Amino acid sequence: MNSAPPYPYEPTDEELVQMRSATTSEAAEVDALIVALCSSSWKKVALIVGQMLDTFDQKYQHLPYCYIQARIDVLEDNLVLEVQGDPWAMRHSEVRLASGRSAA
Repeated sequence: MNSAPPYPYEPTDEELVQMRSATTSEAAEVDALIVALCSSSWKKVALIVGQMLDTFDQKYQHLPYCYIQARIDVLEDNLVLEVQGDPWAMRHSEVRLASGRSAA
């Protein structure tokens, strides 16, 4: 068994361009979807991303899936979420609402 840590996903140049095209409104909507799926208990980032895929596909066809992980990073930076591990290695990281927050 390989004991080396997983390498996190690196967005392609094309995905970076697509993510930069997202509007402030789209970012807020994606953030709300993420927060709604989180709780005070730890959940795998992959689970959150997986639960969002249908809605994300329908509403944000012009954005790559890795945009969800980028928004999780922002939500962590803004102290909305707590993250264990690197959300870019989503099968090996977990997320929950920051202490003192509850899902809307």
